[in-house]
Amino acid sequence: QTQSGRVFAIFFTLVAIGLAGYAISSSATILFETQQINREKRIFEKRMNQIAQLSNHIIVCGGSIIGNRAAGEFRRRGFSFVIIEPDEAKLKQALLWMHEAYVDKRMRHYDSLEDVDWSIEERMSIEELARDTGVLYMLEDPTEEQQLRAAAIHKAYGIVTVMEDDRDNTTIILSARDMANRLNNPGLRIVGSDADANSMHTLYLAGADRVVSPNIM
Repeated sequence: QTQSGRVFAIFFTLVAIGLAGYAISSSATILFETQQINREKRIFEKRMNQIAQLSNHIIVCGGSIIGNRAAGEFRRRGFSFVIIEPDEAKLKQALLWMHEAYVDKRMRHYDSLEDVDWSIEERMSIEELARDTGVLYMLEDPTEEQQLRAAAIHKAYGIVTVMEDDRDNTTIILSARDMANRLNNPGLRIVGSDADANSMHTLYLAGADRVVSPNIM
């Protein structure tokens, strides 16, 4: 009923409205983030279930240019495969080069210098690229045995290890050969890529059936 009381009521109302707006905004953000997390979890679980159901497939360890070419050839021939790559950028690049629209635009640009916009595909997420290409992937470290197990190595036909570090390739080959024997899949075919021709013998000793050195081919 007083001048000071009315001033207090005005400020109190403004503060209350601000707090209420902040609370609503925070609640909406938390709800959205929760829904997003649950959605990503469902997508992840669905993808891992698809990988777990694979049989007589090929595990490609590494999303480098060589891994991408190998995976692309398996895809062209209709072989089931899964890519395991710990680096998100490399994995995305591998999926991009198996995306038909992206490859077509790139080839048209190379052939005729045509001004083509491929930024649409480059802005896509890994999940969107995987959905468009139908490629199964794991954003994990293939040198860890649990990741090879998750990739259903016990039912796999073969494994191709094309990591850029030969030490990683050696580790994967050792783990794969040991796991194949322990998990009753002794016929697993292992092909390794070797950047240094001097260490090819080491990969054979580790248990590889075939070692390829792109640098000397």
